[in-house]
Parts: sequence; C-alpha cells; structure tokens
Amino acid sequence: MGKDLKGRNLGKGISQRKDGRYVGRFTNRFKTRESYINKDLKEVRKWLEEKKAEDQLGLNVKPNTITVNDLYKYWVNNYRVGIVKQNTLQRNDDTYKILKQYLGNMQVTKVTPMYLNTVFKDITPNYCKDTLSHIKSLYNSLFELAKAMEIIKENPFNKYTVIYAKAKNGDKEKAITKEDYFDETEEAFFLAVLKDINSKYYDLFEFLLNTGLRIGECLALEYDDIKINPKNKENVFISISKTKTTQKDEYGNPIFNTPKTAKSIRKIPLNRAARKALFSQIEKKEKIYRKKEVCKKYRTYIFTNELGYSIEYTNIQQHLKRVNSEIEKYFIDYKFPYVHCHLMRHTFASKCFNADIDPKVVQTLLGHKSIQTTMDIYTHVISNKLQQQIKSYDDYLKYRKKNNKVNTDYLNDTIQEQGQLQYSIGDILDNLKNGIKMVSN
Repeated sequence: MGKDLKGRNLGKGISQRKDGRYVGRFTNRFKTRESYINKDLKEVRKWLEEKKAEDQLGLNVKPNTITVNDLYKYWVNNYRVGIVKQNTLQRNDDTYKILKQYLGNMQVTKVTPMYLNTVFKDITPNYCKDTLSHIKSLYNSLFELAKAMEIIKENPFNKYTVIYAKAKNGDKEKAITKEDYFDETEEAFFLAVLKDINSKYYDLFEFLLNTGLRIGECLALEYDDIKINPKNKENVFISISKTKTTQKDEYGNPIFNTPKTAKSIRKIPLNRAARKALFSQIEKKEKIYRKKEVCKKYRTYIFTNELGYSIEYTNIQQHLKRVNSEIEKYFIDYKFPYVHCHLMRHTFASKCFNADIDPKVVQTLLGHKSIQTTMDIYTHVISNKLQQQIKSYDDYLKYRKKNNKVNTDYLNDTIQEQGQLQYSIGDILDNLKNGIKMVSN
C-alpha cells in the first residue's frame, strides 16, 4: 500500500513524493512498469484504473494490433456499464453487430473513409435512415475514443458522410408488409396450432394478439397493474409502467426497467379476448401455487413459467420455433407469416385499423412516441383500408346508376322542414342525375 506524506494509505500502486505530487505505478501483464505523476490524486487514481482496465481487456498493446472488437469492449466496460440502462446496453450491442462482420476483427488503425464507403454502400439498402444514423453515431463514439487514446490521429467516421437518401424506401423501411401480421384466418389457424400442441404459452400469445403489448411489457405485468371496475366486471384496464429487459444482474436475476419513452407508460382497456386470456393465465398460475413448491420471488408477476420463475426470452423463441415448424407442415405453396412476438403486436394494430379505430387511439394503445410513427409503420394496412373504402364508394355509385331512383317524398319532407332551400325538387333531381353521370363517366 502506498502512503502519503502523513503516513495515510493511498491504495495499491499510489504514493506521494516529497514535493507533494502523487505517483501512480502499474505493472502490466507483460511485466512492463509504467508510472504517472500528477498533483491531483483523483487524476492519478483515474489513470491507474484505466491502465488496469486496458490490461484486463488486452488493450495495452501496440496500437496497430488493437481491433474494433477490442475497442468496443473497452468502451462498453468503461463508458456504458453502470452509466446507462441495461436496455440501452442491449441496443448498443444490436447496433454494433450490424457492422461487426465488416469491422470487428479489423485493426482500428486500418479503418479508412474509403473502406467505410464500401461498407455503407453494402448495408444502406437494408436499413432505414434512423438505423443508419444510430450506426454512425455509435461507431463515431468508438473512434473518437480511439483518437483520444492516441491509437489513431483522425476519426474516419468524421471523414465519411452516410448518404441516407439511398436507403431503401427512405424512412418507410420500418413499414410493415403483409408478412408482418396475421389476417383473420391466419390468426385463427395459429391459435388452433397452439391448442393442438398444448402450448404452455397459449394465454400469453392470445393476450399479446389482443393488447398489442411489447413482449417485455407483458412479462413485466404484475397483479397491481390490473384495474377492475367494481360496478362493471367487464371494464378492465392494465397499467404499463415497466418492461423486462434481456439483461440480468450479477446474480442472474432479470432486470426490469422503465419503458423506452414516456408515451409507453400508459393505461389501456382490455377487450373480451384479452380479459379471457388474462384471467385464464391467473387461474393456471394460482393452481400451480396451490399444488407445487414453486419459486415465490415472482409471485406478483402474472406471466411466469410452471415453476414460478420469470419467463425467459430464449424459451419463448424456442417455443415459437417449434410452432413455426408445425405450421410449415400444413402449407406448401402458401406463404404463412413467420411467427414472432412482435408480429402479434402488428396483428393487433392491423385489427384496430380495420375496425376503423382512430389512429390517435391506436397510437395510445401501442405506446408510440408520435402519431407519425404509427402511420409510418402501418402504412400498408392503412392503404389496404383506403382501397376497401374506395371500392365501397364505387359499389355505391354502381348501385345508384343501376337503380337511378331518388326518394322524392324524403327530399320534399326535408325541404319543407328546413324551409331554407331555394331549389325545387325538380332542380335537385336534375343535379343529382347530372352528378351521377359525371362520376360514372
């Protein structure tokens, strides 16, 4: 233990010189000894911590041998862990992986603007503007760190501009297609397959199909989140205020966080099918607790497994993999949608639009930050709905042309009641007929 001039312990690797300045000493894994002198004790301790971290991650080598993967690990461990939420860490990982195949094993010093041009030319058609922006932002942070650590002199991401205009369909890349949601028949078949295989997640999937919740929001639901109107038992609401992340703490327990945006914190009513699925799940869970010795830690959570533990994402994915395999047995030429949890959210939203629910209401139900997000994602469904309504309009005009009849008694009564129309019934009929002819032509 190093000591200061008064004999107090400063910690391993730190001591104080006679001139009052502090010295940090560190011997790395190559048995090379380094030292750092500063009058500020905090700066010396910071230097020592960084050296230890570099040594553990293998970054204390010649700059030209440090890979982008090495750099990312160092950045995460020193600038993200303990600072940002676990779900943000997961998003960072997801974003990083997009370019990992191109840059991961490359030496940081060999990444050039010219090479980035090749990389982004390859990936741009597959991602929307927002995703491309996130990619550049993350990697720019990495290479700014490399510059600060004097691994590189210039940040190549500062020299390269992502050409967002060439992104496939621009911002509409996020929009769903028919393959991203069930129609009525497909949904019924999916539920039938679940029953046929005696799926342990039947209630969970039916609940998702009828609420539009994100899977993390659903797995985070507790009994206190259920609100029932005592005067009307069918008036049931659920409060969404948290989500289960894919991350775990140091003890292996799942981590629950607040939702991504303030709009995701919401209160939504349950339809009949959602209520049925919810109460069915609660009943099953209570039976398990009465019969078995199960984990009590997640007693307050609604959706748990048969042993009382929080349901793992990997288990859901494996189960859906089996479901997809079962579905494939029934279809040869027909392309049945590949089932995943977010497809159920899309299905719910699509049903809402087909039921002529106001887009602002759909936005609230889904917890989208803005109405534009809702409209952009479900533009395919909205377009189909518009086509159906235009067809109904055309059918109406065909009916009018075929019958070419107007209820003159009704029109006369209307004129007499209002007393303000200046046209005769003959004029009105003539105008209507002319209008029909113009539309028909």
